[in-house]
Amino acid sequence: MNQNNLEKAKKYFNNGLQYFNAKDYIKAETEFLESLKFYPNRISVIINILQIYLLTENLIKIEIFLNRFQDNNIISLIKSYQYYLLKKYDKSIAECKDLLKSELENIKAQIYDLLAKNFFKKENFLKTIFYYKKIKSINKNDYLNYYNIGCLFLLLGRKKQAYYYFKKSNRINPVDNLVTWNLAWCSLALGHLDVGFKLFEKRWDIVEGHKKRFVNIHEINNLEHIINKKVLVWDEFGLGDVIQFSRFVIDLLKYTKKITLVVNKSLVQLLNFLDKDIKVTTYEDLNVEDIDYQISICSLPRILRLKNFQDITFKKIILPNTYPQEFQKYNIKDDTFNVGVAWSGNPKNSNDIYRSIPFKNFDSIFRIPKTKFFRLHQNLEEKAFNNNNITDLGDKNFFELSYFLKKLDLIISVDTSIIHLCGILGIKSILLLNLNSDWRWFLDDEKTIWYPSIQIFKQRCYGNWNNVFEKLNSEILLLSKKKFNKL
Repeated sequence: MNQNNLEKAKKYFNNGLQYFNAKDYIKAETEFLESLKFYPNRISVIINILQIYLLTENLIKIEIFLNRFQDNNIISLIKSYQYYLLKKYDKSIAECKDLLKSELENIKAQIYDLLAKNFFKKENFLKTIFYYKKIKSINKNDYLNYYNIGCLFLLLGRKKQAYYYFKKSNRINPVDNLVTWNLAWCSLALGHLDVGFKLFEKRWDIVEGHKKRFVNIHEINNLEHIINKKVLVWDEFGLGDVIQFSRFVIDLLKYTKKITLVVNKSLVQLLNFLDKDIKVTTYEDLNVEDIDYQISICSLPRILRLKNFQDITFKKIILPNTYPQEFQKYNIKDDTFNVGVAWSGNPKNSNDIYRSIPFKNFDSIFRIPKTKFFRLHQNLEEKAFNNNNITDLGDKNFFELSYFLKKLDLIISVDTSIIHLCGILGIKSILLLNLNSDWRWFLDDEKTIWYPSIQIFKQRCYGNWNNVFEKLNSEILLLSKKKFNKL
């Protein structure tokens, strides 16, 4: 190869790396392909192109890319990625292991990474961590490898280990937003509230579509500034988050009694009983002309300088003792044990695969004698409608549902807005919690500092609900016997 071609290949390769690091994969691919024209079969370029196709899950381009090479080792390399995207993990693993014996240079770290990905998909987590540690032996400064190890431990519910690796990753590359976000997540889960809520502000740069509102109004950065001022607090994330963080709006009353809380319209009636000095309204009815300061509801713990669990207070919402007229038609009788159930959260939530529970898991629960069940969430699986022992309350708004919940003997829910509603109303509830649960539940596995009335039944093993349902079945039978004085 002449020097001129080598320089051109380097130029396009470096341009490709810049675009790749900026996550502009279309331009990165173009530059890498140009580099290959001047330096064919260059493994470092091929690896980066394959990484792009892996990230974009582009099987068509991998097939086209495969057909341009004749070298058997390069073909094997491309096939290892192709098999992975085709979910043929054993074939990908076989190709990877053959490549480790080949004469291809400087690809061990990339092959170890692909092996780790394959074993992760097969849920062989010991092998996954084995290959991540192999990468560490090659490059101790690979921050993405530490990040991947952290993500694996986080998935397995081992938050202390996850924190350790996210911290190492962050030290090497403190500007990577995803690393910082996960470090915030683990800091909060472990109870490092002051550091965690400070890092939690990174959500504005990371969470897709998550933007600050009311940017023309001064944001609170000093509590002394809002004394006797008019303050607007606006909602964030889902309904459960707003219910959970609403307690911190009450804490602002120490500084001003002129507080407006703007929320989704489905929460207005409920949160109107939060405190008489907090005006709750919808975005449609909001008037911001005379507001002095504003802040998002999930930024309140930071501005309130929460440091310890003891700083998290609880105030129960007490509703009037009046019931909707339609209440009587739902057959909530005293001679049955009445249980509300929410087994599914928002399917758009990225963690829903872990927290929602397949309907079939409740089969033995729904057959418990002298027990009547009420479905509390939306998005019911079609076959559940065929169960005569389940009454549908999923069409009720939060305020209407609150009254039904008060009349039930027990609420069972996965980590969704229903459990937060029960918690703030002080209703006896059981939270079915996955092993890799959200930071909001900290390391709790029996009780939670957020809500005194909630009991936690948590997975012991990743992805396995058996221990949870064994305990749940026994608890329902026990509570039912207590109700009917058979103990």
